[in-house]
Amino acid sequence: MVQSHPKDGKYIGIKFLYYCYNIFYFIALSTGLLNVTQGFKHPGRLICGVSRTTAGCEAGPAKRASLRTKYFFSTQPQTQFNDFYSAHKYIDPDWLTWFIGFTEGDGGLHTYNKNCFFGITQKEEDILLEIQSTLGFGRVYFDSSSNAYRYRVTSKEDILKLAILFNGKFATKNKINQLKSWIDVLNADSVKLIFNPNPFRPTLNDSWLSGFITAEGCFMVGVVNQKTKKNIIDSEGNIGLKEVIQQLVRVRFTIEQKDESILLYIKNLFGVGSIQKTPDIGMFRLTIGSIKSNAVVVDYLLAYPPKGKKLSAFIKWKSIRDMLLEKKHLNEGGIELIKELAKSINN
Repeated sequence: MVQSHPKDGKYIGIKFLYYCYNIFYFIALSTGLLNVTQGFKHPGRLICGVSRTTAGCEAGPAKRASLRTKYFFSTQPQTQFNDFYSAHKYIDPDWLTWFIGFTEGDGGLHTYNKNCFFGITQKEEDILLEIQSTLGFGRVYFDSSSNAYRYRVTSKEDILKLAILFNGKFATKNKINQLKSWIDVLNADSVKLIFNPNPFRPTLNDSWLSGFITAEGCFMVGVVNQKTKKNIIDSEGNIGLKEVIQQLVRVRFTIEQKDESILLYIKNLFGVGSIQKTPDIGMFRLTIGSIKSNAVVVDYLLAYPPKGKKLSAFIKWKSIRDMLLEKKHLNEGGIELIKELAKSINN
């Protein structure tokens, strides 16, 4: 059954067009007149591409609820989720984009013995429960062997929905390769899903990076002692230099990844930062380390907040940055207050 989103004022007409197309499409497909070869998205609608004869199918606005069909396809990067809505149900696109970015950081797309599995391991149960509740499938349980919570999806129907959602939306080579393995297994089981190998390009106008930061970002504050020389006047009026210890507050934002290319992309997206190798073999770290350069991080995360403890860490980190901008660290007891706040950032 096709359900209209409340904002869809043309539901009846679109429903009629959809049924007409469905009759034509499935008769033609079953008789071999049409072969699904490609698909592409036009803003606000799902366009289906077919070979030999070309026919367009309009499945209505992006906020339409579930349509179920065996054929799902998408060959170009999309910023909307019509294919997923057709396979499952309407979910806020900002949330879906966040979830994809979070999966890029912490999720795993696994294949074993011609079966597909999806999993996320987290210390925070609440984030996994939100994912389970919003998607409407999968299960969350505590894994005593890893002392963490797991979200796990195993049913073929739900794995297919995730494959449709992720297709063309991953940015790293590792996740794109994992998705290809999934689609190879699904297609071997008579599913018609065309793999999109093109990497997704996040922007500062979507929530993908918020999900990735929820998984991989780190907010850091450090107070360091630095030796400096200061002019002094002694009791006899002589001017001289004296070495003093000055306390400096450093506010940094970091992301660590094995895939250096995604860090380079994020660095270019923010327009600030530096990338170095870490002591861990094969790991790279993006660091945005000054109060001024961190402004773009703050602006983005105010528009697209991270979730869970990472949101709490961001709020505390930002409050310390605000204190530095307002010169409150120069007040009596200011540095001590910052030290106490810094201790609680990642708690």
